[in-house]
Amino acid sequence: IMAASAAYRTGCGRVMAVSHADHGSTLALACPEILTSSCSSKMDMTDRLNDFNAIAIGPGLGQSDWAKRLFNQTMQSSSPLVIDADGLNLLSKNKDKRNHWVLTPHPGEAARLLSCSTTDIQQDRYSAAQEIISQYGGVCVLKGSGTVVASQDHLSHVCRAGNAGQATAGMGDVLTGCIAGFIAQGYSLFDAACLGTWCHAAAADSIAASTGKIGMMATDLLRPIQKLHNELIDATPS
Repeated sequence: IMAASAAYRTGCGRVMAVSHADHGSTLALACPEILTSSCSSKMDMTDRLNDFNAIAIGPGLGQSDWAKRLFNQTMQSSSPLVIDADGLNLLSKNKDKRNHWVLTPHPGEAARLLSCSTTDIQQDRYSAAQEIISQYGGVCVLKGSGTVVASQDHLSHVCRAGNAGQATAGMGDVLTGCIAGFIAQGYSLFDAACLGTWCHAAAADSIAASTGKIGMMATDLLRPIQKLHNELIDATPS
């Protein structure tokens, strides 16, 4: 729900959440704008997944047999991917290398991807991000204080915005939706990762400035993300 809502707030006109049939009514009540598609344990979504401009997988996925099946089908899609949360955990167990995805690990997930410790990741975040790119390809967004965005074709970018109020559950889901939303609108993987990371962090800074860091929730970022993106568009020469 949070990832899909964030994709809408970045400017996407149509966002669909693919989930288990049991979750359809919950999604509709939480955010009626989110289109839903049920995926049973026997359904093959492979062909349909190729029709999306971008796919985010991981938030709310779990690691059940159903989740593994949907994850494997998504890995066959030719659409650009953003992989987070349990998507990263499943990827760490079935390593693959692609150029059409953005991986968004926090230090713990990065450690699982690289089969090392979180301490190892934090000691050299630049090298860790580059090593993830070396092993998995695409673009890496290594989250944390000073989020690092890295790819093989660009110098690593460090996001200086953001604050400690973001250390709450669901923040990563909103970031995933932001990045996927920007990819769906035509931004390159690297540009979408940089823009999504900045909008997400700057939105948190605007909330901290108005109401404080303590008690910040992931869904609080949705409106500021919309405002920031509109301001960027308005400020861009035509």
